[in-house]
Amino acid sequence: MLSSCEGIILSSMNAPVLDPLPRSVRLDDWQLYFDPSCVQDPARLPAGWRDQAVAVKVPHVWEQIRPGYDGAGWYRCVVNAGAGSLGQIWRVRFSAVNYRAQVFLNGVSLGAHDGGYTPFVVEFGPWLRAGENELLVRVIDPPREYAVEGLQSSHPLRQTALPTYKAGWYYSFGGLWQPVHLLRTEQIWIEDAFIQPRLNPREITVNYTLGLANSGVAGGELRFWVTRREGGLSLAEGRVAVSGAEGIFKVALLDAPLWSCESPNLLMLHLDFEGASGRDSRSWRFGLREFTTDGSRFLLNGTPIHLRGVLHQGGFPRTLVYPQDEAMALKDVRSILDAGCNLSRITLRPASPRELDLCDELGLMVIGEPPIGWVADDDQIDARCLQEVEEMIRRDRNRPSVVMWTLLNEFSDTVYFKHKSPRALIEAACRLGLSLDPTRLMTGNSGRGVGEAVSGNGIFGQGRAPVPIQDEHIYLRNFPSAQELDQRIVSVGRNEPGLLFVSEFGTSALPDLERVLATYSDAERALGLEDYRQMKNYRDEVVRGWEEFDLARYFGSLQQFYHALGYDQAEMVRLEQRALRLNPRVAGYVITQGADASSEFGGIVDLWREPKRVYAGFRELNREKVLLLDTPGTCFAEGAEVKLRVVVSNLGPRAQSVRGGVSLRYAEEVVHAWEFSGDAGWSSALLETTLPLDRAGRWQLRADATCGGETISDEVTLTVFGTPRFKGTEILLMDSSVAPHGAARSEIGEQLTTLGLKTIKFGNQANAAKLPVVVHLRGRDRTLNYFENQRVLRREVEAGRTALFVDCDLAYLHYFFGEDTPREIYGNGAFAGNMGFAFDDALFGHLGPERQIGPAYGACYPRIHPCAKSVRKAGGEILALHAMPYQFGRPDTIEWGATLYTKRYGAGRVWVCSFRLFEAIAAGDPVAVDLLDRMLEAARAHH
Repeated sequence: MLSSCEGIILSSMNAPVLDPLPRSVRLDDWQLYFDPSCVQDPARLPAGWRDQAVAVKVPHVWEQIRPGYDGAGWYRCVVNAGAGSLGQIWRVRFSAVNYRAQVFLNGVSLGAHDGGYTPFVVEFGPWLRAGENELLVRVIDPPREYAVEGLQSSHPLRQTALPTYKAGWYYSFGGLWQPVHLLRTEQIWIEDAFIQPRLNPREITVNYTLGLANSGVAGGELRFWVTRREGGLSLAEGRVAVSGAEGIFKVALLDAPLWSCESPNLLMLHLDFEGASGRDSRSWRFGLREFTTDGSRFLLNGTPIHLRGVLHQGGFPRTLVYPQDEAMALKDVRSILDAGCNLSRITLRPASPRELDLCDELGLMVIGEPPIGWVADDDQIDARCLQEVEEMIRRDRNRPSVVMWTLLNEFSDTVYFKHKSPRALIEAACRLGLSLDPTRLMTGNSGRGVGEAVSGNGIFGQGRAPVPIQDEHIYLRNFPSAQELDQRIVSVGRNEPGLLFVSEFGTSALPDLERVLATYSDAERALGLEDYRQMKNYRDEVVRGWEEFDLARYFGSLQQFYHALGYDQAEMVRLEQRALRLNPRVAGYVITQGADASSEFGGIVDLWREPKRVYAGFRELNREKVLLLDTPGTCFAEGAEVKLRVVVSNLGPRAQSVRGGVSLRYAEEVVHAWEFSGDAGWSSALLETTLPLDRAGRWQLRADATCGGETISDEVTLTVFGTPRFKGTEILLMDSSVAPHGAARSEIGEQLTTLGLKTIKFGNQANAAKLPVVVHLRGRDRTLNYFENQRVLRREVEAGRTALFVDCDLAYLHYFFGEDTPREIYGNGAFAGNMGFAFDDALFGHLGPERQIGPAYGACYPRIHPCAKSVRKAGGEILALHAMPYQFGRPDTIEWGATLYTKRYGAGRVWVCSFRLFEAIAAGDPVAVDLLDRMLEAARAHH
């Protein structure tokens, strides 16, 4: 591991250099030679390779020139040294190179560095000569699918022993992707300064380190002064005698302004050293602020602050892992701030310096993380991980925006992590982190699990005992029931001590891929940039589904279809965000994610930072004050007792008075009205009552209030279902929960009887004519009797009977359909971006605004779907369609499922329904009863 330094340049693009002294020169112009043969010695490179190398501007990723290339490449730069400068110390600083970099000067190896996100420095030493010097950097970008010199990027489902962020999942990228600077100093230089702010008293403690050449002597004097970022008069100044390579001093800053999200005041510490071995000057930017916790809340400068943030996955167009220019960097940060957020959890990678510059300047707090994800075990992995922790903290510990460190992510998940002793690694990372930065809060493991007894379940830092923390990642299936929302979000943490922080939640949806692709230039399309190619693959999948399932019948254009795809994400996030605001224990939350990144389409904005459909609703619920009408769902059976809570969530630093009213309407008539008042904190219930929903139909709840002079409101539509139409009718039932001729009761039969249906057991003898048969076949009971009954059922359907297969194992259906049985696809997984559409208005009485199967069907929505393409091939008519983009890397595809379909079979008809109707009916879900009612009515009509 080579030494690192910070404070020389804080800009990753062509922004003004913060260091005003001529101690560094930026090296932007290089040549790049791609080396698929992986030559290790520059002397063995083929003749003429310099002529074959292409001119490049650094920083860049080499995928901008040769998309899809992984492996080895050589960078070449010529450095001119005057004879009079050879007595100086020449070094070169690489801000970030992915992944392995070996540096040569005039053919001599100066050193190597592994790690793709943090800076390192090498010294030219005696190999520098007057005149031209050839500086070479051999770079290895670890491929996804194979190893180069033992290096391979990791993937969630195929772990390797490299901490490389999500390079094995998103895009494996290579090159000098952050700036390179040539440094020249005398025999002594200022290597580092760690600035530790305090508010009581208002001061900073500065730990400085000097670098010494072999002949250097550390003695001398260090002058310091502090100014505002924009300059002006000194806020404090002084001198310190220096007698060694390290030292410490304090600076009182009684009149200096604080850094906060509302007022991100930045200060500059200037150091000037002069001694017998030379002189050097450097400057650092910092802010006066304290970010702490009182055990249940986060505090910024002593005031409670609720964290509302995004998970920043680090995907960018064109340049893949960093913003291509100043405009994109600013647009990225602005998209977070304009959504009402105050936090960016930059996950699984140290952010580029320019991203952090903007967070410092604009007042966006940051949680920093090293690139440790999905690692396998070997004898080097611990050292590699700890190196990433150390280099990240050393680089960014002076930044006021970075308020907290998270050192590992979901390290308790043994499916994705194959480390032999995760607890030991977490503890080692925390010990190292605290030794480097005792000023910040720090968690060892985001997402509870293996670290519960140690740092994974504690906040460390500031010299205090660990504070218990519940760091939760909450991913619910589309769509969760009201009970699931209550159990997983509203009620979480009620009986546990410590601070509750939901550092991940959300779901995904495809963006308008036509708009995304249109932003690339013709040249970029022709070149086939990796991100463009991936987005095009998904667009082509959408177009294939559009054509194959004749979606133009239901959506006027592809743009309207993309808009409809965004509904599920917007509704899911709305439900979860409301639940988070209802829980008074939640000290903060982070949505997954800020912007789309590769195949993870969870962004509130797309790859180009254009808002998606979810954005406006997420921003609205991020307001400091919101009014929430809390009911256990939105669909109820007639006569049900429905509890209502009126909750005001005020995330300001102090409680405020509230006064308002609620009205309940039916058919535009006000049936009931209530008033409420009180003081509102982070989540305060100001009214609890029971709603008199005594009639079937649509009911409207509306509340309006004033809170601290601000008007807030909420409105909810409730649907009440009346008596099912099938009450008193007869059906046949084939149920695998009991043996065909057994005496045991049928739970499904009892459910249907309770609903008013008269069920008759289907058998291999004479069955009542003209009655539809409901088939529920699950589990492992595949007795001879069932096979025989299936054959009987097949003959009767061929003769004209109607059969409804409800939530059946496809293995059973094989004995009915034979070769026409569709394969299964998994659906409704957490975060996967499941989207459901219904095409039969008579069957679905509670659709979303654009045919979406929305939250109302959450309790019965399927987890497994028959493959829609197989269903169409076999002649089925799809009545409800499911779509899910595959997100774990390649292939870039979309799974299409036939959630509900019908098919002629001889003279009869079969219906195959994957909705979990009986499970939901048993839980009292009225929507499942309504869907079964409508299906039976349709079946009788077809009989």
